[in-house]
Amino acid sequence: MAGIDLKSLCIIGCWLVFGSNQNISAQPPAPLQKLQQSVRQIVEKSQPAIATVLVSRSKAYTRYDQGPSTAEPGKLGGFQLPADFATKLEIEKRSLIKLDLSHPLNIPENYGGGILLDDSGLVLTTYHVIEGATRLYVQFSETIGGSYADIYAADKRADLAVLKLLHPPKNLQSIKLSSATEFSKGDLIISLCSPVRPNFRQLGPDVTWGIISNLRKRTSGPVDEIKRNKPLAQYDTLIQTDFRTNTTCSGGAIFDLNGKLIAISTAQPGEPVDFQPSYAIPLNRNTKRIVDVLLQGKEVEYGFLGVSINVEDRRQQLRNGILVSDCLPNTPAYRAGIRGGEWITTIDREPIRDHDDLFLNIGAALAGNVVTIETSTIRGTKRTVEVRLTKAGHREPFIAQNRPHPVFGMLIDYASILNINSNLPEGVVLKEVVPDSPAAKKFQGLMEQQQVVIIEVNGKSIKQPSDFYQACREQEKLEITIISATNNWAATRQTISLP
Repeated sequence: MAGIDLKSLCIIGCWLVFGSNQNISAQPPAPLQKLQQSVRQIVEKSQPAIATVLVSRSKAYTRYDQGPSTAEPGKLGGFQLPADFATKLEIEKRSLIKLDLSHPLNIPENYGGGILLDDSGLVLTTYHVIEGATRLYVQFSETIGGSYADIYAADKRADLAVLKLLHPPKNLQSIKLSSATEFSKGDLIISLCSPVRPNFRQLGPDVTWGIISNLRKRTSGPVDEIKRNKPLAQYDTLIQTDFRTNTTCSGGAIFDLNGKLIAISTAQPGEPVDFQPSYAIPLNRNTKRIVDVLLQGKEVEYGFLGVSINVEDRRQQLRNGILVSDCLPNTPAYRAGIRGGEWITTIDREPIRDHDDLFLNIGAALAGNVVTIETSTIRGTKRTVEVRLTKAGHREPFIAQNRPHPVFGMLIDYASILNINSNLPEGVVLKEVVPDSPAAKKFQGLMEQQQVVIIEVNGKSIKQPSDFYQACREQEKLEITIISATNNWAATRQTISLP
């Protein structure tokens, strides 16, 4: 809220501390009334979009032929009580009610918060809330209602997920993500979260307020190794708040005093400390890129640069930036002219202080995008290069409902997801083939023995997936040039015709 200066804050603080004293007027001072009105407006405008995500991980749905789809991850579906429900024994009725997350008497063991980001029924929450779910039900206030939901897209590495309501209520009111979000340590914030409590599920979100206590916090876990596939929360990405942990939940919305959504709360533990603060995932530039991809139902493809860093090199302490020890051939960095011995000082104007800054800003820039990198040499020569990133491989689970359609049964990916200790090839890797497809007949046996990389389609050079799909568009026949090898990518080159 604009207009609250230091003097006004002092007046507010004194009234809150000493307001009950008979020498202090019981009427709140004008700045406090202004602040209160601002908070009320934020709550009134935002609370229709705050939901409770009810989660079941039961395997019992298959007993009633209503199990989640095994062919399409994330397709969970709804649940209908059997037609003969009324005639069943009471013990089975209670079990069935437990499976029906929409039933008003059902208080599930697992739940979290959610934020409606699109009126079509797209709800943002955290990945760990929905991980392993066999059914999901999203409940808004009593006046709005709720719906079963599928997992539209989810990414464990970012700990974020987007749910898609199967039957969106008619009067949904979403929150729009702002284009720019800025916040600082000490900023006043408002939290709206809708945890499940017996008999109170439909009364709307809980509201609390506090401040941003600190920035660049991380979850607990190994931090002494360079691992480009570790969770983003271990890259000093979280913000810490002074909310009591029992007033927040994973998936809750955090606003600034202008009513902008700036973060989503997470109950994942942070750095081990004597007290237990609350943490949130900031909706900054990096996170918004990821959320935008999830809202499209797509896989989050993290960026890959292709440089090697030696954290034990003592020269790392000599100056600002991170020292590149080596740069592998055919990587984005190599193509842009970056070489070992250079210092990377900024990425898209963000200062790079250590290897975590480097991997975070490259990874969150996402594959296919261009980043601007400033480098310098030991002699002080500075230059700026633009680098188009490819994709980093990682083993964290993800779900994406909107994936590229197979071409003659071929599913491809960036070659950079391969083992980068080998000589990285040009082209795209044949990731998998659809059973009983034309590609399966040609490639299945070959793929069981070694990696297959496509370098040309109908004579056109292929460097990234977009090149492949463009070359294949509206083509009835394909002449595909591949290379395949176990260790040396300079090995056999051959052409295969499809179909």
